[in-house]
Amino acid sequence: MFHHSIKSGWEAALLAVAILLAPSMAQASAIQSQSPAKTFAAACSTCHGKGGRGGRSWVNDVSAPRIAGLMMISDTAAKDMIRKGSDNRGMPGFGPAEITDTELNNLVSWLRNNCGMGMMGSCPAPARPAGTEVKVDILDADPWYTDKGVDNTNDPYDDVRRVVLGANQYMTLTNTGKTWHTMTNGAVGKDSGFVGYAGKMGAGTGYYYADQATGLAAGCVRYQCKLHPYMQFEVCTSGNQPAQLTKASKNAIGTPAVGGSGEVWVNTQSQHESGSDTVDGAMQVINASNWSIKNYVANVGNNPHNAWSGKDGSGNTVTLTANWHDNTATLIDGNTKTVLNTKPVGAAAAHVQVSPGAVERWFVTIMGGVAVQEVDVSKLRAGQDPNVGVPIRGEFSPHGMWFCDDGDHFLTANTLASTVSLYSANQKKQQSFVSTGGVAPLATSVFSGYGTGGCTRAYSNNAGTASVSVYDINPTAGTIARNTTAIPAAIRDASGNLKLRDTSIYPVRWVHLPIQSPASPADATTHGRYMVTANKASFNVSITALDSQGTPTAIYTFPSGLGAHGANFGRKALCDSGNPNDVCYYAYVTNTFENYISVFDLEKVAASGVPGSANETVHLDGYGAQALCGQASCDVAITTFCPDCRSGAHAGDVPLQTTVTGKYTYLKEEVWLDPLQTDVKLDLDLKIDTGAQGIMVAPAPRPWP
Repeated sequence: MFHHSIKSGWEAALLAVAILLAPSMAQASAIQSQSPAKTFAAACSTCHGKGGRGGRSWVNDVSAPRIAGLMMISDTAAKDMIRKGSDNRGMPGFGPAEITDTELNNLVSWLRNNCGMGMMGSCPAPARPAGTEVKVDILDADPWYTDKGVDNTNDPYDDVRRVVLGANQYMTLTNTGKTWHTMTNGAVGKDSGFVGYAGKMGAGTGYYYADQATGLAAGCVRYQCKLHPYMQFEVCTSGNQPAQLTKASKNAIGTPAVGGSGEVWVNTQSQHESGSDTVDGAMQVINASNWSIKNYVANVGNNPHNAWSGKDGSGNTVTLTANWHDNTATLIDGNTKTVLNTKPVGAAAAHVQVSPGAVERWFVTIMGGVAVQEVDVSKLRAGQDPNVGVPIRGEFSPHGMWFCDDGDHFLTANTLASTVSLYSANQKKQQSFVSTGGVAPLATSVFSGYGTGGCTRAYSNNAGTASVSVYDINPTAGTIARNTTAIPAAIRDASGNLKLRDTSIYPVRWVHLPIQSPASPADATTHGRYMVTANKASFNVSITALDSQGTPTAIYTFPSGLGAHGANFGRKALCDSGNPNDVCYYAYVTNTFENYISVFDLEKVAASGVPGSANETVHLDGYGAQALCGQASCDVAITTFCPDCRSGAHAGDVPLQTTVTGKYTYLKEEVWLDPLQTDVKLDLDLKIDTGAQGIMVAPAPRPWP
């Protein structure tokens, strides 16, 4: 049953640290309440200036008025502005998952009563902790968080991604990245809240004090950005030492034997470009017919995360990508594969989609606020302000989105609010929203979106609870409701969601951090409909069979690279039947911590091998290799970490082009160890040479337009 023997000392050590999953991407200010002075220094000052004496917005480069001593509006109006943001996109909105109602009341009262009167007014800075300062900068490129001028004598590994504090030291976290970032660990009740870009307004803005008594948890603790959860670092309080790291990577298999159709566009978000150590990002275009890199588009925005293809107003094929570590979107010519222009659209722009139908409209989710923004790509191409009208406001922190086939309705997954919203593009408003019943949804999909058959069934992932929520939609009424009874009991969790992880069976179905879960196109003739879920931290994808109503009926797990994130579909060039009139699909999945994408053959899912039959391998270096193999480096069966991984449907891995190799990022994540029959948290050192995340296919497969 077990694939490897393990020394008793290692087993005891792992069992001692084995813990249950604690969602770390939860509502944030609700985790740790912040004083008004700390909220102002971290977030408000980055536009309104040090002390609130006025400045310019880093989000949309518009004037940010003086607010110290000049509270000319009512408390109600001030709270409404903070919640909704401004119409000119210069100020994002803050939902109650970020600034609670109590914090909001305290902040407005503090602005009115503590910032003085008239033009001489100034908002006070938060009290500096006692002791010696250790400076840490947040970056938009790996290693994401780095100590600044710190003597690392406290750290036996001298690792800039870790901060080992001595007695009487405190940390000052400054955000030099160009959008909101945070320092968060919900499991231990610590969260900085949003920290804004310090570079616009300079010294005395965009910072957060974390002292060892109240701002940090005792021990060696992993913190992450709650908007960008792969951004992680570790802080050890005085008297604690970090653990040895483990490098892990699934060994790539060959490219698929049968080619695909069209182009596969991959957002290589952390690809090193421009000779810069602070901004990364590129786009790679794969020729699916022969699996070669057809085009390499350098210098695409700042961490380009997700893209979609369509037409501009003149009928030209273009691709729009959202730059997640910035406030911008970048337009790329679909034919020449050249960057046309980059313009602001909103804070932490995340996902893009185009409305189906004869007249295409472009929309971008603004995760660092409460809105979705419509974009005119023709104006963007011409270098003009591309934003159409005011932001379409809804729930806080919208990330992934998906359109219904009517070209009007679309859904967003609101990550920090743990809700899903239904919008009308024509009415430019959110019509309704509903709780996911899980934690940290990152993406939505629609069973018949971009197809035929109406808009009645939809899905969202829950990254923090390893589940997928199923929804019933009524576009006419503008309502969405979570369906908690349709899923068969054997694959339904206690909240009524699809249970991707199940440790009560053997082989164990282990899934950690599911990200995107799109449903396959409706026109396949040689296989059924499937939902493909990319699981970020468990070496696998979940492929769920869907019946004619879009209801999940069975779950299959297959190997993928580590960091599975984006998922999309493209036609196989020739189905297994050999009939050129048949239609069948590949599923494409990006792997953030590998230098390849993985390809899955949907024709082979139903007839795949039994759970546990996968024969792929994972390469280990460091701590994990010593523990599992008794040596510095070794290969182990993938079923060590993914016990129920099957053989058959994983058709191949397609290599990406690298510009710099040997880039690694720190993560502490839960890993299943099958020999121990338990999950443990390991300190991981993961490859991030390309950092692939978003993926799309062009032209989009029929019946998608």
